Amino acid sequence: MSIFFFKKPKLQVDAFISETYTMAYETVPLKYSNHYYPEWWKKLPKAEFDFDTMDAKINMKRCLGLIKFYENSITLPMWSDFALSIVANGDWKSQFSDRMSVLTFHPKAQRIGFKDDYENFKLDSPWLLRTKKDINFFFGPDFYNLQQSDIEICPGVLSFYHSHGTNINFLTKRNNDIFIPFGQPLVNITPLSEDEMVLKNHLVSEREYQKLKSRITGATFAGMQQTINRYHKMNEPKCPFGFGSKK
Repeated sequence: MSIFFFKKPKLQVDAFISETYTMAYETVPLKYSNHYYPEWWKKLPKAEFDFDTMDAKINMKRCLGLIKFYENSITLPMWSDFALSIVANGDWKSQFSDRMSVLTFHPKAQRIGFKDDYENFKLDSPWLLRTKKDINFFFGPDFYNLQQSDIEICPGVLSFYHSHGTNINFLTKRNNDIFIPFGQPLVNITPLSEDEMVLKNHLVSEREYQKLKSRITGATFAGMQQTINRYHKMNEPKCPFGFGSKK
């Protein structure tokens, strides 16, 4: 009788950041999310049997949903102190402690009918991700580490095979002063795959960084990922007998 052991396929995720962000690379790099279990969760007592009530004292310490969320994700923490102030008429001002990061604004015309009483901003993340497999990733808020936050990070699904950006869209209300400290866990990035994820961080020159970043900017008004997908679909081999998609 022979027993076969099959190893899970590897999914390598290469994370790149420019040497201008050396401080972030050395102190708050991307890490597997099990390095970022919430402090409140870590302080919960272990489940014990209560002989007075004859029942177990259960809490979220044993919540498999939370545990697996952190065991199978990458966390992107805040790479700089960040302050944002929004007044009643919608005017706003912001500042990063690194004096080089960028915040951009999305007008309400882009989301008519959705959370009209909120403002929409985007943190331009300095991290670029690249994979050699075209795998989708869930990109969403580190919910359990943001319980006291005034921002709502917008979730989505991304592929880092063709485009590599990790910018963070968030919503917040007016009459609000927001401060996000350096190192605050912001986003969990979770592969929608059973492959074993392997994360590797890379500090690269500004020139190499801009070469990678150029894959997500400038080529089209429609959005780089949509354009690439459409291009590949148009160039797929067609069945000589006429079967298959006609779109």
